[in-house]
Amino acid sequence: MKIFLSNIDLYLQKRVYNAICLRDKTKQHSFIATLSKPSIDRNRFLRVESFVSSDNEEEFKEALLNSDVIVFDIQNSLTDANIALDIISAATFYDDKRFICISTFLTWATTQKTFQPIEEEEAEEAEEGEEPIVKEPPKPIPIPFTETDRRKRQPHQAFNDHLTFEKMLLRLDGTQHGRLRTFVLNPGLLYGDGEDILEKWFKMAWYGVPDELPIFGDSGDNSVPTIHVFDMASIVYRVAMDLELKENLILCVDKARHTQKEIATALSRVLGTNKVRLTGTEDTRVDGGRVELKSGVTMPKMSEVDLEMPWLMVQQLVADVPTESKVLEQWETMRWHSGDIVANIWKVSREFRRRFNLNPHRILIHGPPGSGKSVLAKHLCEVYSLEHVNAKDVIEYWKNQPSSDKPLLPTLSDKVRATLTREGHHAISDKLFNRMIREYLIRRECRSAGYVLDGYPRCVVDAQELWLKGAEQEEGEEEEDAAPPEEEEEEEQEGKPKASKPVSLEEWEKEEAKGRKEKEKQDKERPAKLQMLVPKTAEEEEAERKAAAAKTGEEEEEEQAEEQGEAAEEEGEEADQEGPTLLSAILPERAILLDCTDNFIKARLKALGENEVKGTHNDEMGVERRLKTYRQTNNEDNNMKEWLEEKKVQVMEINMEEWKTEKLNDEGSWKSVREFVGLPRNFGVSDEDRRQEEEFKALIESQVKSSAQATEFSEEIQRKADNQLQHLKQKAQLEAIKQEEARMLAERSKGLNEFLKEYVMPVLTQGLKEVAVVRPEDPIDYLAEYLFRNTPDEDTETDPFSSG
Repeated sequence: MKIFLSNIDLYLQKRVYNAICLRDKTKQHSFIATLSKPSIDRNRFLRVESFVSSDNEEEFKEALLNSDVIVFDIQNSLTDANIALDIISAATFYDDKRFICISTFLTWATTQKTFQPIEEEEAEEAEEGEEPIVKEPPKPIPIPFTETDRRKRQPHQAFNDHLTFEKMLLRLDGTQHGRLRTFVLNPGLLYGDGEDILEKWFKMAWYGVPDELPIFGDSGDNSVPTIHVFDMASIVYRVAMDLELKENLILCVDKARHTQKEIATALSRVLGTNKVRLTGTEDTRVDGGRVELKSGVTMPKMSEVDLEMPWLMVQQLVADVPTESKVLEQWETMRWHSGDIVANIWKVSREFRRRFNLNPHRILIHGPPGSGKSVLAKHLCEVYSLEHVNAKDVIEYWKNQPSSDKPLLPTLSDKVRATLTREGHHAISDKLFNRMIREYLIRRECRSAGYVLDGYPRCVVDAQELWLKGAEQEEGEEEEDAAPPEEEEEEEQEGKPKASKPVSLEEWEKEEAKGRKEKEKQDKERPAKLQMLVPKTAEEEEAERKAAAAKTGEEEEEEQAEEQGEAAEEEGEEADQEGPTLLSAILPERAILLDCTDNFIKARLKALGENEVKGTHNDEMGVERRLKTYRQTNNEDNNMKEWLEEKKVQVMEINMEEWKTEKLNDEGSWKSVREFVGLPRNFGVSDEDRRQEEEFKALIESQVKSSAQATEFSEEIQRKADNQLQHLKQKAQLEAIKQEEARMLAERSKGLNEFLKEYVMPVLTQGLKEVAVVRPEDPIDYLAEYLFRNTPDEDTETDPFSSG
C-alpha cells in the first residue's frame, strides 16, 4: 500500500508515520510525503520513497493518483489539500482510494447546544421571623455533541474554509463507483509526547512564571475536547486500514470530558506551583493571548519565558465544545494510550519532561566541615539553575510557612515553630529534621529544576533515615505525613479557583517509579522500533515477511498477555515489599565527596576574615568539635561512598588539597566537576533523543554496509557530501583570492599615487607652465621633450608599486 502524508515533519503527521511503520511488521507499505519546509532533514524518514511539493503540479498530481491512502492535516496544509481535492475529483481511477482529512474540533465551535432538563427543587420554607431561603438555580448541563449532530455544526469564524473543505470532501465519498472513500476526522485539542499546541502552557507551568497558571476567559468552565497524539495516530491508522469502516465522520476525542479549569488545575498541581488564576476577558488578547506578569515577578535564571500565547492554543482552550464519540465507543479493540488527560496528567508530564530533557539534577555534596561544600554547591546552583538546599534554609522555610487553622491538626511548620520556640535550633530531632528535608525536596523548585543538597546527611545513619522509608519510623508518623484535610476543603475565592491538594512524597515516589519502568520498557523496545523505521535489506525481506505473517494472528493476544503480565508483576512487587523502601524520587543521582586533612581545614578557616567566622561554628573550638564528630561517624564501618554506590548513586571523590583553582570557570577542577554532572537539563536536547539519534545513525551505518543497494546509497550520499565539501572549499579559496587581490590592489594603488604625486606631477606641472610661456608650434612634442629631459634617472627612480 502506498500512503501519501502531508507535512510529514509536523507534530501529528510524524506520529502517524511512526504508527504506520511500527504496525507494518512486513514493511509492505511505502510513503510519499510533503514537507512543511524544504530545509527539513529528509534522512529522518527513510521509508519515504519520494518527497513532492504542490509547486510542481505534475509531480504532485502523479503522487496523489499513485497513492492508495491520502492523509491531509488541513490545519497546516489547507491550500495543498484543496489542490489535492481538485485533482482527485477531476481524475478517473480504477483502484480503491482513501482520502483522510484531519481537521479540527473548531469547526464545531459555535454549534448551538442543547441542555439536559433541570429538575425543579422544592423551595425550603423559612421559619417565622427568618428571611426566605433563596437557592441559586443549578447550572444547565449541555448534552455533548456526537457524530449524529454533523449537519448542525457551525465553525469558529476563522475556520469557515475548513468546514467548507470537510463538506466538499464528504460529498465525494462513494464516488468513482464506490472506489473512493473519504473521511473527516475532528480531533480534540492534541496533547502528549512533548506537546505542540500546549507547549507554551506546559512551559509556563514548569517555570512557575507567572506564579499562577492562567485559565483563559471568565470562568474556565468551558468543555475542552482533548485527545492524546498517540491515540489520534492510532485512529488515523485504523481508518486507513479498516476496509469495512462505514462511518465517514469521526469525533476523535478522549473518553473523559473535562473543563479548561480542570485541565489547568491538574497541570499546575503536577508540573507547576499548584496555583491557577482566571485571566478574564480583559487580560486575554484573542489575537495573541498575552498573559501579563504581575509586578515583582522575577524571571528564572535558566531562560526567558515568552508569555505570548499562540493564537491557536488560546482559541482551542477557550472554545466550549462538549463532545463524545459514539464511533470510538463501538471500537472494542481500541487500545487507548491515554483517554483522559486529567487522570493521566502524570504520564503526560513525564512525556513532556523527557521530550525537553527536564529530568532534574539531584546532587549531594558530602565532606568534613569547612572543606568547601557550600562554595561548590553555590557554583553548581548558579551554573545549572538548581535549588540550593542546606539546613539553615530548610529550617527558615518551615518556620515561615502558614499555621494550621485547626489546632488539633497541626502542620509540619507548626511543629517546627513550637520546637524552635521551646528549645531552639539544636532541639530539632533527627526524625523531625529528616521529615522537613523530605517535604522540602518535593517542592516544585526541587522537583522541576533539581537540587544540590549541601552538608546533610552528615553520615550513613542520617542517609538511611532520610532516604529509607520505614527505617525506625515512629508510631503515628504516617498519619503526620498525610496532608491536612483543610487543604482539600479550601473554599474557592473570587477570581481564584479552589486549590488542589499538594503533591505528596508517596505520590511523587509512585509516579517516578512508573516513569523509570516506562523508560526501561522504551529502552528495551527501541532497537526493534528503530529497525521498523529503516528500509529492509533484500536479504532480510523474505525471512521477515514469513515470520511476521505467522505471528500476525497472535499479535493482539500476545500484547494483551504482556500487559496482563506487567500488571501482575507490579502487583507482586507491591505485595513483596517488606521493610524499609528506598525513596528513589528524592535520592541523589550523583554525589560529590570531598576529603582533606584536619590541618588543611584549620588552615583554610584561619585564612577567612573575622567577619566571616563571627557567629558561625567555624571558630577554633567549633571546628575541633565538628571535625571530631565527623571523623567518628564517617569511618570504615560507616562509609558513605559504599552506601551510595550500593544505592546506584554515581560518586565522584575530590581531594580538596589538590583543588587547582578557586575561579568559577571551565578550567582545573571545576571542569572535571562539570563533566561529572553533565549538561544542564533546561529545555535542551534530551538524553533519550541524543541516544536515539546515535543509535539511529549506527543502525543506518550497519544497514548501509549490509547490501549492495545500501552501498550504492552510501556512495551516493558520500559523493554528494564530497562534492558539497569540494564546492565549499573552492568557494572559500575563491573568496580568499578575491580578498587578497583587493588588498594588493589597494596597496599598489597607494604606492602609485605617491609616485605620481612625488615625481610626475611636479615635472608635468612645470612642463605645462613652460608650454604656456613659450607657445611652441607643436605643444605636444614640446611637452614630451620637456618631460623626457626632466624625468629622474632609472637609478634614482622609486618602484611605483612598492608600499614604501
